[in-house]
Formats: sequence, C-alpha cells, structure tokens
Amino acid sequence: MPRFIGVGLSIDTFRRHKLRTFLGVIGTGIGVSMIIGILAVGDGLRVFILGEMERAGELNIVKVRLGDWVESQTWDPATTRLTMDDLAAIERYCPNVKSVSPETDARTTWASADGVLTISEMIGVSPVYTDAYAWRVQAGRFITQDDLDRGSKVCVIGTELWTRLYGRGNVVDKEIVLGNERFRIIGVMDERSDTFGIQGYGRRTFLPLTTMQQRFTGTSHIDVIRAQAHSFEVVDQAGAEIRRVLRYTHDGQDWMFDFWTPTRSVRETKKTAAILTSVLVCIAGITLMVGAVGIMNLMLVSVSERTPEIGLRKAVGATRSDILVQFLVEAALIGLMGGLVGVLVGVAIGHGMAMGITAFLHSSFISKVVQEMFKDVIWPSVISWKASGISALVSLVIGVLFGIYPAHRASRLSPVDALRYE
Repeated sequence: MPRFIGVGLSIDTFRRHKLRTFLGVIGTGIGVSMIIGILAVGDGLRVFILGEMERAGELNIVKVRLGDWVESQTWDPATTRLTMDDLAAIERYCPNVKSVSPETDARTTWASADGVLTISEMIGVSPVYTDAYAWRVQAGRFITQDDLDRGSKVCVIGTELWTRLYGRGNVVDKEIVLGNERFRIIGVMDERSDTFGIQGYGRRTFLPLTTMQQRFTGTSHIDVIRAQAHSFEVVDQAGAEIRRVLRYTHDGQDWMFDFWTPTRSVRETKKTAAILTSVLVCIAGITLMVGAVGIMNLMLVSVSERTPEIGLRKAVGATRSDILVQFLVEAALIGLMGGLVGVLVGVAIGHGMAMGITAFLHSSFISKVVQEMFKDVIWPSVISWKASGISALVSLVIGVLFGIYPAHRASRLSPVDALRYE
C-alpha cells in the first residue's frame, strides 16, 4: 500500500509542477522524435532505391556478358562469345529462368527525320525484351519473331526521340534515318522516368537483333544475355544454373564471363542505408542523452524540494524501498511520456522530411537537369513501428537509469534531518 501511495504522490507532483514535468518530457521526446524521423527517411532511401530497381525490372535479373578483361588479355574473345546456341541451352536447362532476352550493346548514332537531327542509342533485341524489362509500347507494336527471322529494317523508338523528331505526332510507319540506314518506325515505347539520368530510356531505338548484327555490328554473337528468374528469391539459383550451362557450352571457360545478379546490389544498398541511418541515429542519440541528463537534474531538484515530504513519509512508516520506488516511478513515467510523445512527433517529422526532400527535388533551387532526373520521384517515409516501440521502451529505461541516483539519494535521507530541512 505505501508504494501505491508513492505512485499517487508522483502523479500529484506532475500536476503541481506542470512546467517542470513538461520540460522533462520534452527533453526526452526531442531525442526520440529525431531518431524516429531519421529512421523513417533512412528506410525511405532503401525503399526508394529498391523500388527504382524493381521498376526497371532489375530485381529478378541475371545478366551475362563477356568479361571486360578478356579482350585486353591474350585470349581470343571470338572463341568465348555468347551465341544463340547458349540462349537455347539456358532456356532448356535452367528451370529457375522464366525468359531469356538476347541483346547487343548500345551503339550511339545520329538519328534524323524531316531535317531534324539528334542522338540515339541503338540496341538489337528480341521480342521478349518488353517482358524482360516490364516495358510496353504505347503506340504501334514491338518487334516480332517474323521481324527477327527476316532481319527487317524496322525499329521502335523512345519517347524523347518521338518528341524531338516528330513533336509527338503520329509516327507509326514513318521513316527515320539511323546512321546511314533508313528504317520504318513500327512503335513507340511507353514513357519511362529516368531517375538517375544515366539510362537514357527516351533516346533508345530498338532494332531486331539480326538487323543490328547485319547492318551495324557485322557479327553473329550476342553481347548480353538478360535472363529473368521467376522471382528475386530464386535469382541466385538461376545464376548458378546459367553458369553451369555456359561452363558446358564453352568447354569450362565460364570464368571468362561476368555474371551479375541483383543480390549484391540489394545487399550493398541496405548496408549503405543502414550505415547512413546509424550515423544519424547516433547523432540524434546525443540529444536523447541530453534529455536523460535533464531527467536526472529534474529529479535532483524534486528531491531537494520535497525533502520534508520524504521525512514525513518515513516518520509514518515508509521504508527506504518505498521512497526509492516512488522516485524511480516518477523518473520512469517522465521517460515513458517523453518516448510516447517523441514517437508521435517523430512520425510527423519523418513524413515532413520526406515531403521536404520531394519538394526540394522538384523545386527551382536545383538545376533543370536535376529536376528532370527526379521529376517523378516521391521520396517515401517508412515508419518502423518496431523501432518506435523500442524507442519508447528505451526512453522508459533511460528514465529509470537516470532516476536511480536521485531516488537512491532520497531513500537515504534520515527522517529527523529531512523534517528539519528548510
């Protein structure tokens, strides 16, 4: 019963000293709110990058190409080039592979129509390209197997070329000159945002793979095989299967190929985001420790002011543990209230910071090039309720830890000395 009386006295103290209690709560709450806000933005960075990879169709992809170092060494790269036979073997013997897209490297060339000249990147592809990249046409059609078999002089263009050369007018069946060759346009790709400004989606021109080989590269090999796994969970297994197939088809020379899977990129992305977030959280943790010291100071002042009250309680039978519990509960409640307030404010801060970053990326304070890169970006704010709960619990623990000394000091007061204290 005396201990419950102590809890009641603590709550009564909060009512009688509202400003002091408010300052103690705010001191802890600011630290917690900054941690929650930073975690929300940091996790948002991770989600944003992974979302960009998923949107670009990169999360379940295995890309294979001849290693860059091969041509610079004494080995003959012609003996280890990727071919359509490799493609057929992968399709047949790799159960975790959903589809396989053969491609040539992009080749920069001049593109012109009706006297307008611009730069384009030509790529030789197959009909499965749109599935491999989750990218569709918005007008006309894409390359078909018949185009591939015939080596047809047809192409599909990106939206930037469509805008610069034709002003977004009707373009299907019109002609475009690529280099010194004239092609018929059969389609226009959907517009695809280019967040980091390095993909050049809108400048691309897609030709049938065989047409690209016959008209421009003069070879029959494939530069890149882009294999789509059934899911991100099996992408490493798909990569291992493709390596085994190429080891067989190239007489054990699979080591000459680069095998790229998104697993490492995803791991590095998460690691980078975690490091950045951890550094910022440590900085915000300093604020939390300042709040904890504030709780200790507040409790020491409270003990000093309430010394006669402590003496009276001891005189009527309260034990040292009763006094200790009373002040520990008071410190713990201040810490807990600060944690809960900090979580609520931190959620608002996280959303506010994400909105601020988005607004900045779209604002006139940055160059038009950067604005174009980030025009479709909405920075996410990811609230971790697990982290929020832990933060509130940490605030409670901090309140207890930094309340131990004042509580211990109060419990050791002599009743006689306490009652005579002025």
